[in-house]
Amino acid sequence: MTVPVIAVLLSAVAAAFTVPVWRRRYWSVWHRVHYSIVVVGLIMLAWWVNFWNLFVFRL
Repeated sequence: MTVPVIAVLLSAVAAAFTVPVWRRRYWSVWHRVHYSIVVVGLIMLAWWVNFWNLFVFRL
């Protein structure tokens, strides 16, 4: 049951890096859009894990 917790923590880190990626204009526009779509997917994964109560603790 530690894998969902680790995945959500890494998702939060990826989401935190979204702002600097756009502000400092890393990569091309399409790469930044792709990265943002992946981060949205990771946030949806975190919601799904919480919905099915797969965390060790309840959020």
